[in-house]
Amino acid sequence: MKTYSIYSYVQKGIRHGAGACEDTVLAGRTVLREGYAQTAAEDFFQAGVADGMGGMPAGDLASGEVMEQLSLLDPAGMTMEDYGTELQRLNTRIRRMGESCPERLGMGSTLALFCSCLDGMFAAWAGNSRLYKIFGAGMVALTVDHNVGREEAWGLGTSREGAYLTAYMGMPEEAYSEKAQMRSVRAAEEDAFLLTTDGLHDWLSYEEMLETVQDVPEPDRLLPLLARRARETGSEDDISIVLIRQKERAKE
Repeated sequence: MKTYSIYSYVQKGIRHGAGACEDTVLAGRTVLREGYAQTAAEDFFQAGVADGMGGMPAGDLASGEVMEQLSLLDPAGMTMEDYGTELQRLNTRIRRMGESCPERLGMGSTLALFCSCLDGMFAAWAGNSRLYKIFGAGMVALTVDHNVGREEAWGLGTSREGAYLTAYMGMPEEAYSEKAQMRSVRAAEEDAFLLTTDGLHDWLSYEEMLETVQDVPEPDRLLPLLARRARETGSEDDISIVLIRQKERAKE
Protein backbone atom coordinates (compact mmCIF):
# COMPACT_ATOMS: atom_id res chain seq x y z
CA MET A 1 0.00 0.00 0.00
CA LYS A 2 1.17 3.53 -0.66
CA THR A 3 0.72 7.07 0.55
CA TYR A 4 1.04 10.17 -1.62
CA SER A 5 1.87 13.76 -0.79
CA ILE A 6 0.44 16.30 -3.23
CA TYR A 7 1.81 19.85 -3.25
CA SER A 8 0.03 22.54 -5.27
CA TYR A 9 0.81 26.12 -6.24
CA VAL A 10 -1.05 28.70 -8.33
CA GLN A 11 0.28 32.18 -9.10
CA LYS A 12 -1.75 34.72 -11.07
CA GLY A 13 0.13 36.31 -13.94
CA ILE A 14 0.07 39.89 -15.17
CA ARG A 15 -1.04 39.17 -18.74
CA HIS A 16 -4.73 39.41 -17.84
CA GLY A 17 -4.39 42.61 -15.82
CA ALA A 18 -7.17 42.91 -13.27
CA GLY A 19 -8.97 39.90 -14.72
CA ALA A 20 -9.36 36.59 -12.94
CA CYS A 21 -6.69 33.89 -12.87
CA GLU A 22 -7.48 31.43 -15.66
CA ASP A 23 -5.60 28.52 -14.05
CA THR A 24 -7.13 26.04 -11.60
CA VAL A 25 -5.51 23.14 -9.75
CA LEU A 26 -7.00 19.90 -8.40
CA ALA A 27 -5.38 17.94 -5.55
CA GLY A 28 -7.55 15.07 -4.37
CA ARG A 29 -10.89 16.78 -3.78
CA THR A 30 -9.32 20.19 -3.17
CA VAL A 31 -9.68 22.87 -5.86
CA LEU A 32 -7.07 25.65 -5.69
CA ARG A 33 -7.22 29.01 -7.51
CA GLU A 34 -4.36 30.81 -5.78
CA GLY A 35 -1.48 30.18 -3.38
CA TYR A 36 0.12 27.04 -1.96
CA ALA A 37 -1.51 23.92 -0.50
CA GLN A 38 -0.51 20.43 0.61
CA THR A 39 -2.67 17.33 0.86
CA ALA A 40 -2.16 13.59 1.37
CA ALA A 41 -3.81 10.47 -0.04
CA GLU A 42 -3.59 6.73 0.49
CA ASP A 43 -3.56 4.28 -2.42
CA PHE A 44 -5.84 6.35 -4.68
CA PHE A 45 -5.59 9.99 -5.71
CA GLN A 46 -6.29 12.48 -8.47
CA ALA A 47 -4.35 15.63 -9.27
CA GLY A 48 -4.40 17.99 -12.20
CA VAL A 49 -3.89 21.43 -13.72
CA ALA A 50 -6.27 23.30 -16.03
CA ASP A 51 -5.68 26.52 -17.96
CA GLY A 52 -8.52 28.51 -19.50
CA MET A 53 -7.88 29.07 -23.18
CA GLY A 54 -6.01 32.32 -23.79
CA GLY A 55 -7.84 34.89 -25.86
CA MET A 56 -11.21 33.16 -25.42
CA PRO A 57 -14.01 34.24 -23.07
CA ALA A 58 -14.63 32.81 -19.58
CA GLY A 59 -11.30 31.00 -19.29
CA ASP A 60 -11.47 31.16 -15.50
CA LEU A 61 -14.98 29.71 -15.55
CA ALA A 62 -13.94 26.89 -17.89
CA SER A 63 -10.89 25.77 -15.91
CA GLY A 64 -12.76 26.10 -12.62
CA GLU A 65 -15.71 24.05 -13.84
CA VAL A 66 -13.41 21.31 -15.14
CA MET A 67 -11.74 20.95 -11.74
CA GLU A 68 -14.91 21.34 -9.67
CA GLN A 69 -16.56 18.52 -11.60
CA LEU A 70 -13.49 16.27 -11.37
CA SER A 71 -13.28 16.89 -7.62
CA LEU A 72 -16.62 15.08 -7.27
CA LEU A 73 -15.14 11.84 -8.61
CA ASP A 74 -13.75 9.11 -6.36
CA PRO A 75 -10.75 7.29 -7.87
CA ALA A 76 -11.11 4.51 -5.27
CA GLY A 77 -14.28 3.39 -7.04
CA MET A 78 -13.35 4.06 -10.67
CA THR A 79 -11.31 2.54 -13.47
CA MET A 80 -9.39 4.30 -16.22
CA GLU A 81 -12.29 3.52 -18.57
CA ASP A 82 -14.74 5.10 -16.12
CA TYR A 83 -12.62 8.25 -16.10
CA GLY A 84 -12.58 8.27 -19.88
CA THR A 85 -16.38 8.28 -19.92
CA GLU A 86 -16.58 11.04 -17.32
CA LEU A 87 -14.06 13.19 -19.16
CA GLN A 88 -16.04 12.94 -22.38
CA ARG A 89 -19.18 13.98 -20.51
CA LEU A 90 -17.27 16.87 -18.98
CA ASN A 91 -16.08 18.01 -22.40
CA THR A 92 -19.71 18.13 -23.53
CA ARG A 93 -20.69 20.02 -20.38
CA ILE A 94 -18.07 22.73 -20.97
CA ARG A 95 -19.06 23.10 -24.61
CA ARG A 96 -22.75 23.44 -23.76
CA MET A 97 -21.95 26.04 -21.09
CA GLY A 98 -20.26 28.08 -23.80
CA GLU A 99 -23.08 27.66 -26.27
CA SER A 100 -25.71 28.66 -23.70
CA CYS A 101 -24.42 32.23 -23.36
CA PRO A 102 -23.12 34.52 -26.14
CA GLU A 103 -20.50 36.00 -23.82
CA ARG A 104 -19.03 32.53 -23.23
CA LEU A 105 -19.12 31.20 -26.78
CA GLY A 106 -15.87 29.36 -27.52
CA MET A 107 -14.90 28.89 -23.87
CA GLY A 108 -12.58 26.01 -23.07
CA SER A 109 -9.70 24.83 -20.94
CA THR A 110 -6.62 22.69 -21.22
CA LEU A 111 -6.30 19.76 -18.81
CA ALA A 112 -3.53 17.52 -17.56
CA LEU A 113 -4.81 14.92 -15.08
CA PHE A 114 -2.86 12.26 -13.17
CA CYS A 115 -4.72 9.55 -11.23
CA SER A 116 -4.23 6.37 -9.26
CA CYS A 117 -7.46 4.40 -9.57
CA LEU A 118 -8.69 0.79 -9.35
CA ASP A 119 -6.69 -0.49 -12.31
CA GLY A 120 -3.51 1.54 -11.83
CA MET A 121 -2.09 4.95 -12.64
CA PHE A 122 -2.92 6.90 -15.75
CA ALA A 123 -2.56 10.31 -17.35
CA ALA A 124 -5.26 12.10 -19.34
CA TRP A 125 -4.82 15.36 -21.19
CA ALA A 126 -6.19 17.78 -23.75
CA GLY A 127 -4.19 20.85 -24.76
CA ASN A 128 -0.73 21.93 -23.71
CA SER A 129 -0.73 21.47 -19.95
CA ARG A 130 1.78 18.75 -19.08
CA LEU A 131 2.69 15.83 -16.83
CA TYR A 132 6.36 14.98 -16.22
CA LYS A 133 7.85 11.96 -14.47
CA ILE A 134 11.00 12.67 -12.45
CA PHE A 135 13.20 9.62 -11.91
CA GLY A 136 16.74 9.44 -10.58
CA ALA A 137 18.74 12.04 -12.48
CA GLY A 138 16.23 12.45 -15.30
CA MET A 139 12.84 13.83 -16.25
CA VAL A 140 10.53 12.93 -19.12
CA ALA A 141 7.23 14.39 -20.36
CA LEU A 142 4.41 11.82 -20.32
CA THR A 143 2.09 14.05 -22.35
CA VAL A 144 2.37 15.51 -25.85
CA ASP A 145 1.09 19.03 -26.47
CA HIS A 146 -2.03 19.37 -28.61
CA ASN A 147 -1.05 22.45 -30.57
CA VAL A 148 0.40 23.51 -33.90
CA GLY A 149 2.36 26.47 -35.13
CA ARG A 150 4.58 26.74 -32.05
CA GLU A 151 7.85 25.75 -33.74
CA GLU A 152 7.10 27.85 -36.80
CA ALA A 153 6.16 30.87 -34.68
CA TRP A 154 9.28 30.66 -32.57
CA GLY A 155 11.48 30.06 -35.58
CA LEU A 156 10.22 33.28 -37.16
CA GLY A 157 10.96 35.16 -33.98
CA THR A 158 7.29 35.93 -33.37
CA SER A 159 5.53 35.56 -30.04
CA ARG A 160 4.31 32.36 -28.44
CA GLU A 161 0.82 33.48 -29.41
CA GLY A 162 1.60 32.08 -32.86
CA ALA A 163 0.65 28.62 -31.62
CA TYR A 164 -2.94 27.46 -31.20
CA LEU A 165 -4.57 24.49 -29.49
CA THR A 166 -5.93 21.53 -31.42
CA ALA A 167 -7.54 19.91 -28.36
CA TYR A 168 -9.09 21.25 -25.17
CA MET A 169 -11.98 20.61 -22.80
CA GLY A 170 -15.01 22.08 -24.52
CA MET A 171 -14.04 21.13 -28.07
CA PRO A 172 -16.67 19.78 -30.52
CA GLU A 173 -17.95 16.38 -29.43
CA GLU A 174 -17.11 14.76 -32.78
CA ALA A 175 -13.45 15.73 -32.35
CA TYR A 176 -13.08 14.72 -28.70
CA SER A 177 -12.51 10.99 -29.19
CA GLU A 178 -9.86 11.69 -31.84
CA LYS A 179 -7.95 14.37 -29.95
CA ALA A 180 -8.06 13.88 -26.17
CA GLN A 181 -5.61 11.26 -24.90
CA MET A 182 -5.13 8.85 -22.00
CA ARG A 183 -2.24 6.54 -21.17
CA SER A 184 -1.28 4.14 -18.39
CA VAL A 185 1.67 5.19 -16.23
CA ARG A 186 4.20 3.00 -14.44
CA ALA A 187 6.01 4.32 -11.39
CA ALA A 188 8.75 3.20 -9.03
CA GLU A 189 8.63 4.16 -5.36
CA GLU A 190 11.27 6.88 -5.78
CA ASP A 191 9.60 8.50 -8.79
CA ALA A 192 7.92 11.89 -8.50
CA PHE A 193 5.49 13.60 -10.86
CA LEU A 194 5.13 17.23 -11.88
CA LEU A 195 2.07 18.81 -13.50
CA THR A 196 2.49 22.26 -15.09
CA THR A 197 0.67 24.84 -17.18
CA ASP A 198 2.35 26.69 -20.03
CA GLY A 199 3.05 29.77 -17.93
CA LEU A 200 5.86 27.67 -16.47
CA HIS A 201 7.06 25.12 -19.01
CA ASP A 202 7.01 27.47 -22.00
CA TRP A 203 9.64 29.54 -20.20
CA LEU A 204 11.90 26.97 -18.54
CA SER A 205 13.80 24.17 -20.26
CA TYR A 206 13.74 20.54 -19.08
CA GLU A 207 17.24 21.07 -17.74
CA GLU A 208 16.30 24.19 -15.77
CA MET A 209 13.22 22.54 -14.30
CA LEU A 210 15.05 19.34 -13.36
CA GLU A 211 18.00 21.22 -11.85
CA THR A 212 15.63 23.27 -9.68
CA VAL A 213 13.73 20.17 -8.54
CA GLN A 214 16.97 18.40 -7.61
CA ASP A 215 18.47 21.42 -5.83
CA VAL A 216 15.44 22.31 -3.67
CA PRO A 217 13.85 19.33 -1.87
CA GLU A 218 11.30 21.34 0.15
CA PRO A 219 8.07 21.69 -1.90
CA ASP A 220 7.01 24.93 -0.18
CA ARG A 221 10.23 26.51 -1.47
CA LEU A 222 10.47 24.60 -4.73
CA LEU A 223 7.15 25.46 -6.35
CA PRO A 224 7.35 29.26 -5.81
CA LEU A 225 10.99 29.15 -6.96
CA LEU A 226 10.04 27.45 -10.23
CA ALA A 227 7.45 30.19 -10.79
CA ARG A 228 9.97 32.92 -9.97
CA ARG A 229 12.49 31.53 -12.45
CA ALA A 230 9.81 31.47 -15.16
CA ARG A 231 9.01 35.11 -14.37
CA GLU A 232 12.68 36.02 -14.63
CA THR A 233 12.77 34.65 -18.18
CA GLY A 234 9.68 36.61 -19.23
CA SER A 235 6.53 34.67 -18.30
CA GLU A 236 3.54 36.95 -17.70
CA ASP A 237 0.96 34.16 -17.75
CA ASP A 238 -0.77 32.41 -14.87
CA ILE A 239 1.38 29.59 -13.47
CA SER A 240 0.15 26.34 -11.91
CA ILE A 241 2.34 23.54 -10.57
CA VAL A 242 1.52 20.26 -8.80
CA LEU A 243 4.17 17.95 -7.35
CA ILE A 244 3.26 14.35 -6.38
CA ARG A 245 5.60 12.23 -4.27
CA GLN A 246 4.91 8.70 -3.14
CA LYS A 247 6.24 6.23 -0.61
CA GLU A 248 5.42 2.75 0.61
CA ARG A 249 3.14 2.70 3.64
CA ALA A 250 4.45 0.75 6.60
CA LYS A 251 2.68 -2.59 7.04
CA GLU A 252 0.76 -3.07 10.27
